[in-house]
Amino acid sequence: MQICLPVYNGEQHIRETVETLLSQTYENIEILILDDASSDGTLEIVQELAATDGRIRIERNTQNQGILFSRNKLFDLCSERYIALADADDLYHERRIEDQLHYLKQHQLGMVSCAYEAFGERSYKITPPEYHNDIQANMLLFNVILNPGVLLDRTKVSVQHCYVDPEYRGAADYDCWIKLLNKTRVGCVPSSLVKYRVHAAQESTGNFERQKEAHLRVLAREYRALSLPFNRDALQTLIWPRLYADTLSLEDFKKLGSFLKGLFAEVDKSQIPAKNTLSFALDIRYKGVARRHGVKGVLLYLKYAGLKRLLSGRKMGMSFVYDCLFRK
Repeated sequence: MQICLPVYNGEQHIRETVETLLSQTYENIEILILDDASSDGTLEIVQELAATDGRIRIERNTQNQGILFSRNKLFDLCSERYIALADADDLYHERRIEDQLHYLKQHQLGMVSCAYEAFGERSYKITPPEYHNDIQANMLLFNVILNPGVLLDRTKVSVQHCYVDPEYRGAADYDCWIKLLNKTRVGCVPSSLVKYRVHAAQESTGNFERQKEAHLRVLAREYRALSLPFNRDALQTLIWPRLYADTLSLEDFKKLGSFLKGLFAEVDKSQIPAKNTLSFALDIRYKGVARRHGVKGVLLYLKYAGLKRLLSGRKMGMSFVYDCLFRK
Protein backbone atom coordinates (compact mmCIF):
# COMPACT_ATOMS: atom_id res chain seq x y z
CA MET A 1 0.00 0.00 0.00
CA GLN A 2 1.36 3.38 -1.02
CA ILE A 3 -0.21 6.68 0.01
CA CYS A 4 0.38 9.52 -2.44
CA LEU A 5 0.79 12.90 -0.75
CA PRO A 6 1.62 15.97 -2.87
CA VAL A 7 2.52 19.13 -0.97
CA TYR A 8 3.49 22.71 -1.72
CA ASN A 9 4.22 25.24 1.03
CA GLY A 10 2.30 23.15 3.52
CA GLU A 11 4.31 23.77 6.67
CA GLN A 12 1.22 24.85 8.62
CA HIS A 13 -0.55 21.48 8.43
CA ILE A 14 1.80 18.87 6.94
CA ARG A 15 3.09 17.48 10.25
CA GLU A 16 -0.38 16.82 11.62
CA THR A 17 -1.50 15.28 8.32
CA VAL A 18 1.44 12.88 8.10
CA GLU A 19 1.08 11.88 11.74
CA THR A 20 -2.52 10.78 11.11
CA LEU A 21 -1.27 8.63 8.23
CA LEU A 22 1.52 7.13 10.33
CA SER A 23 -1.10 6.23 12.96
CA GLN A 24 -3.08 3.98 10.61
CA THR A 25 -4.11 0.62 12.06
CA TYR A 26 -3.08 -0.88 8.71
CA GLU A 27 0.67 -0.45 9.13
CA ASN A 28 2.11 -1.96 5.94
CA ILE A 29 2.22 1.36 4.10
CA GLU A 30 4.65 3.68 2.37
CA ILE A 31 3.82 7.39 2.51
CA LEU A 32 5.12 8.79 -0.76
CA ILE A 33 5.51 12.55 -0.30
CA LEU A 34 6.19 14.73 -3.34
CA ASP A 35 7.32 18.24 -2.41
CA ASP A 36 6.58 20.63 -5.26
CA ALA A 37 9.64 22.85 -4.63
CA SER A 38 8.21 24.43 -1.48
CA SER A 39 9.75 27.72 -0.40
CA ASP A 40 8.73 27.43 3.27
CA GLY A 41 9.69 24.85 5.90
CA THR A 42 7.74 21.95 4.40
CA LEU A 43 10.74 19.93 3.25
CA GLU A 44 12.51 20.21 6.60
CA ILE A 45 9.37 19.05 8.45
CA VAL A 46 8.85 15.95 6.30
CA GLN A 47 12.57 15.13 6.43
CA GLU A 48 12.38 15.29 10.21
CA LEU A 49 9.39 12.93 10.19
CA ALA A 50 11.12 10.56 7.75
CA ALA A 51 14.13 10.33 10.04
CA THR A 52 11.91 8.77 12.72
CA ASP A 53 9.82 6.46 10.50
CA GLY A 54 11.18 4.52 7.54
CA ARG A 55 7.75 4.26 5.94
CA ILE A 56 8.08 7.82 4.64
CA ARG A 57 9.69 8.34 1.23
CA ILE A 58 10.34 11.86 -0.02
CA GLU A 59 10.61 12.98 -3.64
CA ARG A 60 10.99 16.58 -4.80
CA ASN A 61 10.34 18.58 -7.95
CA THR A 62 13.31 20.79 -8.81
CA GLN A 63 10.89 23.61 -9.63
CA ASN A 64 7.25 24.27 -8.84
CA GLN A 65 5.08 22.34 -11.31
CA GLY A 66 1.60 22.55 -9.80
CA ILE A 67 -0.76 20.02 -8.27
CA LEU A 68 -1.82 18.29 -11.50
CA PHE A 69 1.74 17.57 -12.60
CA SER A 70 2.59 16.35 -9.10
CA ARG A 71 -0.45 14.10 -8.89
CA ASN A 72 0.44 12.40 -12.18
CA LYS A 73 4.09 12.06 -11.19
CA LEU A 74 3.10 10.37 -7.95
CA PHE A 75 1.15 7.74 -9.89
CA ASP A 76 4.25 7.11 -12.02
CA LEU A 77 6.35 6.64 -8.86
CA CYS A 78 4.01 4.04 -7.38
CA SER A 79 4.84 0.36 -7.65
CA GLU A 80 2.52 -1.37 -5.17
CA ARG A 81 -0.87 -2.94 -5.89
CA TYR A 82 -2.90 -0.56 -3.74
CA ILE A 83 -2.69 3.23 -3.93
CA ALA A 84 -4.40 5.72 -1.63
CA LEU A 85 -4.60 9.47 -2.20
CA ALA A 86 -4.20 12.11 0.49
CA ASP A 87 -3.98 15.90 0.65
CA ALA A 88 -1.44 17.75 2.74
CA ASP A 89 -3.93 19.70 4.87
CA ASP A 90 -6.51 17.03 5.73
CA LEU A 91 -6.68 14.57 8.63
CA TYR A 92 -7.31 10.84 8.39
CA HIS A 93 -9.15 8.45 10.71
CA GLU A 94 -6.81 5.78 12.06
CA ARG A 95 -8.91 3.05 10.39
CA ARG A 96 -9.16 4.78 7.02
CA ILE A 97 -6.85 2.43 5.10
CA GLU A 98 -7.93 -0.73 6.90
CA ASP A 99 -11.66 -0.09 6.47
CA GLN A 100 -11.37 1.00 2.85
CA LEU A 101 -9.18 -1.94 1.89
CA HIS A 102 -11.62 -4.36 3.53
CA TYR A 103 -14.57 -2.73 1.72
CA LEU A 104 -12.72 -2.75 -1.63
CA LYS A 105 -11.94 -6.48 -1.36
CA GLN A 106 -15.34 -7.44 0.06
CA HIS A 107 -17.21 -5.81 -2.84
CA GLN A 108 -14.56 -6.64 -5.50
CA LEU A 109 -14.16 -3.01 -6.54
CA GLY A 110 -11.48 -1.18 -8.45
CA MET A 111 -11.77 2.00 -6.38
CA VAL A 112 -13.40 3.31 -3.21
CA SER A 113 -13.82 6.67 -1.55
CA CYS A 114 -15.55 7.47 1.74
CA ALA A 115 -17.82 9.79 3.68
CA TYR A 116 -16.12 12.79 5.27
CA GLU A 117 -16.44 15.67 7.70
CA ALA A 118 -15.44 19.20 6.75
CA PHE A 119 -13.86 21.49 9.32
CA GLY A 120 -12.12 24.85 9.44
CA GLU A 121 -13.89 27.82 7.86
CA ARG A 122 -17.05 25.71 7.48
CA SER A 123 -18.28 22.55 9.18
CA TYR A 124 -20.53 19.90 7.64
CA LYS A 125 -20.71 16.16 7.01
CA ILE A 126 -21.11 14.52 3.61
CA THR A 127 -22.19 10.92 3.07
CA PRO A 128 -22.06 10.27 -0.69
CA PRO A 129 -23.97 7.46 -2.44
CA GLU A 130 -22.49 4.08 -1.54
CA TYR A 131 -22.96 2.01 -4.69
CA HIS A 132 -21.55 2.30 -8.19
CA ASN A 133 -24.71 3.02 -10.19
CA ASP A 134 -25.92 5.65 -7.73
CA ILE A 135 -22.47 7.28 -7.71
CA GLN A 136 -22.40 7.35 -11.50
CA ALA A 137 -25.89 8.88 -11.70
CA ASN A 138 -25.08 11.63 -9.19
CA MET A 139 -21.84 12.42 -11.00
CA LEU A 140 -24.00 13.67 -13.89
CA LEU A 141 -24.65 16.71 -11.71
CA PHE A 142 -21.78 17.09 -9.26
CA ASN A 143 -18.66 15.35 -7.96
CA VAL A 144 -19.51 12.95 -5.14
CA ILE A 145 -16.05 11.35 -4.96
CA LEU A 146 -13.70 12.88 -2.38
CA ASN A 147 -10.24 12.99 -3.95
CA PRO A 148 -8.23 12.63 -0.69
CA GLY A 149 -10.51 9.72 0.23
CA VAL A 150 -9.70 7.62 -2.86
CA LEU A 151 -8.11 4.16 -2.62
CA LEU A 152 -7.66 1.98 -5.70
CA ASP A 153 -6.48 -1.45 -6.81
CA ARG A 154 -3.99 -1.33 -9.67
CA THR A 155 -4.94 -4.83 -10.82
CA LYS A 156 -8.36 -3.43 -11.73
CA VAL A 157 -7.49 0.17 -12.56
CA SER A 158 -4.77 1.23 -14.97
CA VAL A 159 -2.66 4.08 -13.58
CA GLN A 160 -3.00 5.81 -16.95
CA HIS A 161 -6.75 6.09 -16.31
CA CYS A 162 -6.00 8.01 -13.09
CA TYR A 163 -3.97 10.78 -14.69
CA VAL A 164 -5.56 14.20 -14.39
CA ASP A 165 -5.94 16.30 -17.54
CA PRO A 166 -4.65 19.91 -17.28
CA GLU A 167 -7.30 20.90 -19.81
CA TYR A 168 -9.85 20.54 -17.01
CA ARG A 169 -7.90 22.39 -14.35
CA GLY A 170 -10.31 23.36 -11.59
CA ALA A 171 -12.35 20.18 -12.09
CA ALA A 172 -9.61 17.75 -13.09
CA ASP A 173 -10.49 15.27 -10.34
CA TYR A 174 -14.13 15.34 -11.39
CA ASP A 175 -13.14 14.70 -15.01
CA CYS A 176 -10.85 11.85 -13.96
CA TRP A 177 -13.34 10.03 -11.75
CA ILE A 178 -16.30 10.39 -14.11
CA LYS A 179 -14.20 8.72 -16.82
CA LEU A 180 -12.98 6.03 -14.44
CA LEU A 181 -16.54 5.06 -13.56
CA ASN A 182 -16.78 3.62 -17.07
CA LYS A 183 -13.62 1.55 -16.52
CA THR A 184 -14.17 -0.11 -13.14
CA ARG A 185 -16.64 -0.61 -10.31
CA VAL A 186 -16.50 2.10 -7.66
CA GLY A 187 -17.95 2.28 -4.15
CA CYS A 188 -17.98 4.53 -1.11
CA VAL A 189 -17.41 3.50 2.49
CA PRO A 190 -20.37 5.12 4.32
CA SER A 191 -18.42 5.87 7.50
CA SER A 192 -16.55 9.17 7.83
CA LEU A 193 -12.82 8.44 7.44
CA VAL A 194 -11.46 11.85 6.38
CA LYS A 195 -11.56 15.25 8.03
CA TYR A 196 -11.51 17.65 5.11
CA ARG A 197 -10.08 21.05 5.92
CA VAL A 198 -11.88 24.02 4.36
CA HIS A 199 -9.78 27.17 3.92
CA ALA A 200 -9.41 30.05 1.50
CA ALA A 201 -6.15 28.83 -0.06
CA GLN A 202 -7.71 25.72 -1.59
CA GLU A 203 -8.06 25.27 -5.34
CA SER A 204 -11.68 24.35 -4.69
CA THR A 205 -12.36 27.58 -2.76
CA GLY A 206 -10.45 30.05 -4.92
CA ASN A 207 -10.70 30.34 -8.70
CA PHE A 208 -14.38 29.39 -8.65
CA GLU A 209 -15.01 30.59 -12.19
CA ARG A 210 -12.31 28.27 -13.53
CA GLN A 211 -13.72 25.41 -11.50
CA LYS A 212 -17.26 26.08 -12.71
CA GLU A 213 -16.31 26.35 -16.37
CA ALA A 214 -14.30 23.13 -16.27
CA HIS A 215 -17.10 21.33 -14.44
CA LEU A 216 -19.66 22.40 -17.05
CA ARG A 217 -17.37 21.34 -19.90
CA VAL A 218 -17.15 17.87 -18.36
CA LEU A 219 -20.93 17.73 -18.07
CA ALA A 220 -21.45 18.93 -21.63
CA ARG A 221 -19.21 16.11 -22.89
CA GLU A 222 -20.97 13.48 -20.78
CA TYR A 223 -24.48 14.66 -21.70
CA ARG A 224 -23.59 14.56 -25.40
CA ALA A 225 -22.26 11.02 -25.01
CA LEU A 226 -25.56 9.99 -23.39
CA SER A 227 -27.70 11.92 -25.92
CA LEU A 228 -29.14 14.06 -23.12
CA PRO A 229 -30.08 17.72 -23.67
CA PHE A 230 -27.59 20.17 -22.18
CA ASN A 231 -28.29 23.74 -21.09
CA ARG A 232 -25.45 25.54 -19.39
CA ASP A 233 -27.50 28.18 -17.58
CA ALA A 234 -30.09 25.70 -16.34
CA LEU A 235 -27.56 23.23 -15.01
CA GLN A 236 -25.43 25.83 -13.27
CA THR A 237 -28.57 27.02 -11.47
CA LEU A 238 -29.25 23.47 -10.25
CA ILE A 239 -25.64 22.74 -9.27
CA TRP A 240 -24.92 26.06 -7.54
CA PRO A 241 -28.37 27.32 -6.45
CA ARG A 242 -27.03 29.67 -3.77
CA LEU A 243 -25.18 31.60 -6.45
CA TYR A 244 -27.78 31.63 -9.21
CA ALA A 245 -31.26 30.63 -7.98
CA ASP A 246 -31.82 33.61 -5.67
CA THR A 247 -31.53 36.08 -8.56
CA LEU A 248 -33.38 33.94 -11.09
CA SER A 249 -36.22 35.84 -12.75
CA LEU A 250 -39.62 34.24 -13.16
CA GLU A 251 -39.07 34.12 -16.92
CA ASP A 252 -35.75 32.30 -16.48
CA PHE A 253 -37.41 29.96 -13.98
CA LYS A 254 -39.91 29.06 -16.70
CA LYS A 255 -37.01 28.35 -19.09
CA LEU A 256 -35.45 26.13 -16.43
CA GLY A 257 -38.71 24.20 -16.09
CA SER A 258 -39.03 23.78 -19.84
CA PHE A 259 -35.49 22.44 -20.08
CA LEU A 260 -36.03 20.04 -17.19
CA LYS A 261 -39.25 18.73 -18.68
CA GLY A 262 -37.27 17.64 -21.72
CA LEU A 263 -34.37 16.33 -19.64
CA PHE A 264 -36.67 14.27 -17.41
CA ALA A 265 -38.22 12.71 -20.53
CA GLU A 266 -34.86 11.80 -22.04
CA VAL A 267 -33.53 10.39 -18.76
CA ASP A 268 -36.66 8.24 -18.42
CA LYS A 269 -36.09 6.85 -21.93
CA SER A 270 -32.35 6.31 -21.46
CA GLN A 271 -30.38 3.20 -20.54
CA ILE A 272 -28.54 5.02 -17.74
CA PRO A 273 -28.04 2.69 -14.75
CA ALA A 274 -29.90 4.08 -11.73
CA LYS A 275 -31.62 6.65 -13.94
CA ASN A 276 -34.22 7.06 -11.19
CA THR A 277 -31.40 8.27 -8.95
CA LEU A 278 -30.48 10.95 -11.48
CA SER A 279 -34.12 12.00 -11.89
CA PHE A 280 -34.48 12.21 -8.12
CA ALA A 281 -31.36 14.39 -7.80
CA LEU A 282 -32.60 16.71 -10.55
CA ASP A 283 -36.03 16.88 -8.94
CA ILE A 284 -34.65 17.77 -5.50
CA ARG A 285 -32.61 20.61 -6.99
CA TYR A 286 -35.55 21.83 -9.07
CA LYS A 287 -37.78 21.94 -6.00
CA GLY A 288 -35.11 23.92 -4.17
CA VAL A 289 -35.25 26.58 -6.89
CA ALA A 290 -39.06 26.47 -7.06
CA ARG A 291 -39.34 27.19 -3.32
CA ARG A 292 -37.89 30.62 -3.96
CA HIS A 293 -40.91 31.52 -6.12
CA GLY A 294 -43.64 30.67 -3.62
CA VAL A 295 -47.07 29.87 -5.04
CA LYS A 296 -45.86 30.45 -8.59
CA GLY A 297 -43.08 27.96 -7.89
CA VAL A 298 -45.61 25.22 -7.08
CA LEU A 299 -47.75 25.99 -10.13
CA LEU A 300 -44.81 26.07 -12.52
CA TYR A 301 -43.35 22.91 -10.97
CA LEU A 302 -46.66 21.13 -11.67
CA LYS A 303 -46.67 22.48 -15.21
CA TYR A 304 -43.19 21.24 -16.09
CA ALA A 305 -42.52 18.31 -13.75
CA GLY A 306 -46.10 17.09 -13.34
CA LEU A 307 -48.31 15.88 -10.52
CA LYS A 308 -47.02 12.30 -10.74
CA ARG A 309 -43.45 13.41 -10.06
CA LEU A 310 -44.62 15.60 -7.17
CA LEU A 311 -46.53 12.74 -5.51
CA SER A 312 -43.61 10.33 -5.96
CA GLY A 313 -41.33 12.59 -3.93
CA ARG A 314 -40.69 12.66 -0.19
CA LYS A 315 -43.92 12.80 1.83
CA MET A 316 -45.79 12.90 -1.49
CA GLY A 317 -44.45 16.40 -2.06
CA MET A 318 -46.38 17.90 0.85
CA SER A 319 -43.31 19.44 2.51
CA PHE A 320 -42.37 21.10 -0.76
CA VAL A 321 -45.88 22.50 -1.26
CA TYR A 322 -46.03 23.76 2.35
CA ASP A 323 -42.68 25.53 1.98
CA CYS A 324 -43.78 27.25 -1.21
CA LEU A 325 -47.07 28.38 0.23
CA PHE A 326 -46.17 29.42 3.77
CA ARG A 327 -42.43 29.84 4.23
CA LYS A 328 -40.55 32.94 3.22
